Amino acid sequence: MIEGLGGLEKTCQALKRFDEKARKIGLAGIHFNAVVWKIPILPGEKTAADANGILDTLGFSSVTSYVWVHHDWPSGFPTASYSEMASRAPQKWQDIASEYKLPYYPNVTMGWDSSPRACQSDVYENLGYPFGFILEGNTPEIFRYALLSAREYLLRKPASERILTINAWNEWTEGSYLEPDTIHQMGYLQAIRDVFGE
Repeated sequence: MIEGLGGLEKTCQALKRFDEKARKIGLAGIHFNAVVWKIPILPGEKTAADANGILDTLGFSSVTSYVWVHHDWPSGFPTASYSEMASRAPQKWQDIASEYKLPYYPNVTMGWDSSPRACQSDVYENLGYPFGFILEGNTPEIFRYALLSAREYLLRKPASERILTINAWNEWTEGSYLEPDTIHQMGYLQAIRDVFGE
């Protein structure tokens, strides 16, 4: 984002203008939430040397994660255990939260399989994105377990910080989607309802 907007100062100005426009139409302002990561996945992705300083300069209000694999890379290939990653997630949330000055909103990842983005005629070797591991065993039941862990984590936070991000609504080509499918139908959405209510 910073490179795309022409540097830190121009990004700061753009976000301030955005916030000012929201206030002019009667809103309380914008809550800027930054997606942060430790493990770059996509080509060209970088981690910030002084993330807290940059977030402070830009006026962000909170941080979150896009997907578990940005903070926890399993050793398995070509598959890795979803339940194992789900069991490690609560400790990762605490670790990430301790690194940032801003409130951290945890993430639950429904699954991970970037293989559809790879050239299907290539040999599937551990070459980095999109040739990475595939999380297996990400059933609605195990996803529900991950959501319950997140709920427990959030209930220890102030009410204003009880926000959860979920990857993702329709990330079909990375194997992470909540939309109904032919295998589990509405299972992932029902898991969310069962844990957090309608």
